[in-house]
Amino acid sequence: MEKNETEAKDNVELKTADCLPDSHNEDFTGKLVIVKPSELKPEYRTSEHQLVLCTHGNGARPDAKGTSVFGKELYSGETVCFGRHQIAGVADPTKLPEWAVKKQKKVMSTPAQKPTLQEKMKSAKEKVREADAAKPDSVSKTKLIRDERE
Repeated sequence: MEKNETEAKDNVELKTADCLPDSHNEDFTGKLVIVKPSELKPEYRTSEHQLVLCTHGNGARPDAKGTSVFGKELYSGETVCFGRHQIAGVADPTKLPEWAVKKQKKVMSTPAQKPTLQEKMKSAKEKVREADAAKPDSVSKTKLIRDERE
């Protein structure tokens, strides 16, 4: 079988039957979800456009008031947003197309590029200390704060 035939075979429309049982009632955050084909234009009703790695959103939680589910399309990496009612459920790993299994492993093994809040705070404090050290004639803000506490 040629590469194009394999891709065409793997790029099929996914349905609720391709989801884990009762997964629509789970928290979607960090999971691969399937967008209902009926929620997409006919030309986009393929696994390339239906598989979304959920990143966040109030709609990602089943008990939240909000309905927005944010994520990235597994195939393209494009940021997308859907309503919770547009999601069929969490994808069953045993029913995924071959390309999706490979791509999911690659995406999940890549560490997040975004720094955590603690890392941002640490970096900001270091910058303040460096700025204070560069001005030896002035009184440092951190020293003033320490003196006020004592």
